[in-house]
Amino acid sequence: MLTISTKTQYAVRALLYIARNSKTLCTTAEIAQAEGISVKYLENILSVLKCKGILDSERGKHGGYSLALSPDQIKMLTLIELFEGPIEPVSCLTKNKLCGFDCSCIPRKFWQGLKQSIETYLDSCTIQDLLEDTHE
Repeated sequence: MLTISTKTQYAVRALLYIARNSKTLCTTAEIAQAEGISVKYLENILSVLKCKGILDSERGKHGGYSLALSPDQIKMLTLIELFEGPIEPVSCLTKNKLCGFDCSCIPRKFWQGLKQSIETYLDSCTIQDLLEDTHE
């Protein structure tokens, strides 16, 4: 079954926190406390998001993190693939690997459709969508 890791869940929560507090820089300690995440664990997550251009950071006494992109540009597919790797309901779909059945694999088209459906859904959802859901 497709299970999203804690790391990915924390990345989403941290991004939502930063997006909700977009008028100020958010420190790692502040985010960690608000979201119930270990500071050390969160530092690693924020570092990955910064390296991938999703977050900006400023050093110093009044430093912290802010979004490098607008919330509507941060797609859930990007985040999930960043921390989980490619969407892969079955292993034979990645890099066109085929199982022992080769081209005669009857359910292959089903698995490809499932993969495409998941990717399409995740690509259509953004941090902005999640922010809007919290205001309902």
